[in-house]
Amino acid sequence: MSFDIIKLNHDSALDLAHLSRETFKEAYSEFNTEEDMALFLSTRFAIEKLKDEFNNPDFEFYGAVDSNGILKGYLKLAILDKYGRRGDCIELARIYILREAYGTGLGHQLMQKANDRALELDAFEISLIVWQENEKAIRFYKKWGFEITGTQSFLLGTDLQDDFVMTKVLKNKLTSNK
Repeated sequence: MSFDIIKLNHDSALDLAHLSRETFKEAYSEFNTEEDMALFLSTRFAIEKLKDEFNNPDFEFYGAVDSNGILKGYLKLAILDKYGRRGDCIELARIYILREAYGTGLGHQLMQKANDRALELDAFEISLIVWQENEKAIRFYKKWGFEITGTQSFLLGTDLQDDFVMTKVLKNKLTSNK
């Protein structure tokens, strides 16, 4: 199955908020309390918050639509360096896919888009944060050349969780002409 990967804009905020909540619930609700999930979903994926992110030039959103034009997954990239400045590192901030699209190659297509975009921007590396218990995602990222390079705390509602920082080096800063 093939999906079209399109750049999303603030007009997509409502659909993106719904998709974000649905995919996050599918992936993590069984591991968290209803209260923590409700708090997280209502704040992190609020429509106004997403609209603000669309208007921020440091974020890019790409949606995966099926042959019927239905959004089945998306990618959020932060075009930042490790100090929060626009720069040489791309953060793969989200790669969310509806469960019904698992096994269709959609994850591969979205990851390829992230990789291609990082190369277009002449980035040195791509980084991401992943829950330490999400073994399937960790295996997927390792297949794409990411390595665990650290840990970071993540607040889901009121529950402080441990995540891995994973990084894929695209080129060496010291030997690059950038």
